[in-house]
Amino acid sequence: MPQLNSTDFPSLMRDRRATPAKRVLLAERVPRIVSAWPIVLAISMAGLALLTGCRPGDASADSSDPARAGSEVTSPQEAQPVQPPRARRIISLAPSITEIIYTLDGQDDLVGVTQYCKFPPEAQSKPKVGALVNLSYERVLSLQPDLAIHVPAHREAARGLARLDIATVEVRSETIEDLYEAIRVIGEILGKSEKAKVLVGGMREDLAEIRRANLTRAASGPPPRVLFIGGRNPGTLQQIYVCGSGTFMNEIIEAIGAKNAIGRTSMPWPVVNKEKILQLDPDMILDGSMYIDSATMEPEFHMRAWEQLGSLAAVREDKIIALADDRLTVPGPGMIESARRLSRIIFGSEAAPGAPQ
Repeated sequence: MPQLNSTDFPSLMRDRRATPAKRVLLAERVPRIVSAWPIVLAISMAGLALLTGCRPGDASADSSDPARAGSEVTSPQEAQPVQPPRARRIISLAPSITEIIYTLDGQDDLVGVTQYCKFPPEAQSKPKVGALVNLSYERVLSLQPDLAIHVPAHREAARGLARLDIATVEVRSETIEDLYEAIRVIGEILGKSEKAKVLVGGMREDLAEIRRANLTRAASGPPPRVLFIGGRNPGTLQQIYVCGSGTFMNEIIEAIGAKNAIGRTSMPWPVVNKEKILQLDPDMILDGSMYIDSATMEPEFHMRAWEQLGSLAAVREDKIIALADDRLTVPGPGMIESARRLSRIIFGSEAAPGAPQ
């Protein structure tokens, strides 16, 4: 295979006759941690395609693949990364990627999204290509994309796209720094590098300011210990997935000045039982497990399960908060608004206990 460099990509993007091997654009690194994002089948298959780095049971764990994709673009046999290609017809395979593209005013180049790309609302009018577990390759081909941008959860789908001679770029979403890097890379792809730089700089400043304000507010005592629930069996306290180390939500909790009650974990979304939660006795529980069919189960019934743990401080003090907004856990530019909202809930008094927020 001939050596590729950054000057090769414009011609590759124009040349639809290029071989799949030439047009597969993947950069892989040694993995740090398996991403944990959508919820497992036992809880809800619908949750599987939400947040690219934030819910339990993520299908991004390609455990048979010892490499971890980065955000640079390279040819399969090249060790040195090159700049991502400029594309005019882009497919987004994750809500976070779609949100970044819109925030950078690149929506005119966006020709397809997944069924879970809901933010901003205008994104819902874009053609749908399915989701993580049922990507429609026929639909993708009909849109004639130059490029598909995906996260590690979609690595298998990216291989399928490569076999169809569709170039791909992978960006990560497990950490705040991953988000900043994804914005930079997507900015280059859209030809909006300066706008991306300004966006990241503003987000860094805003997050630092939020943290300073919260630390000042909580200066008289230790940081509040928060337990974030990513999923559980509807109406019960069984199969409780909690946010652990190496997740986007864990970073947000700590970045705003709170403390994750679970501490350091060996898994991104460990499963805990009621006894473990009693042992942890968090100051507040943020229950994001609102994967409920409202036609068969009301949110109030789902949340009532916490009454089983009446000795918990969070139960006694009405600090069990239901979070029904999926955007809170999407690692996109909306992170700053999510950080502000979580700050109001954790450090302020604007949250109504038990009511979906």
